[in-house]
Amino acid sequence: MIYLVIKRFFDIVVSLCALVFVVPLTLVIWLIDSFGENKGPVFYKQRRIGKDHRPFYIYKYRSMIVDADKKLKEDKALYALYVKNSYKLPPNKDPRITGFGRFLRKSSVDELPQFFNILKGDMSLIGPRPVVEEELAQYGDRVDKFLSVTPGAMGYWQA
Repeated sequence: MIYLVIKRFFDIVVSLCALVFVVPLTLVIWLIDSFGENKGPVFYKQRRIGKDHRPFYIYKYRSMIVDADKKLKEDKALYALYVKNSYKLPPNKDPRITGFGRFLRKSSVDELPQFFNILKGDMSLIGPRPVVEEELAQYGDRVDKFLSVTPGAMGYWQA
């Protein structure tokens, strides 16, 4: 019990410190994006499943074209590759990623808005990655065990 309180306190302190840098960076990214090839919202949000099957929206800086999820499902061949590759596409094979988005992803800057999720309590700094709903079937009867912990921005192997 005390471990969870300390971990949550640590998550809040680190998130608040990180957000001091993330908020101004958001303005810079918005300015760059405003003059880029694919204007749209600065943030991308996607529904994920967290601890105890609780759905939440994960936030990232948008690195793809507007309506990327819709375009993925419309392209049958690309969607088949996405499913076959464990619901991921290699960045070099994903036509939805913008030029600036490639930079954001390579530098992992696109993940920084997840500090908002950590501050809200949807995620922790360290834990298993939050799952997209379509992926749950892959976990079979282990799904309850997997969803018994708070998902993290970084996996155990990254810490």
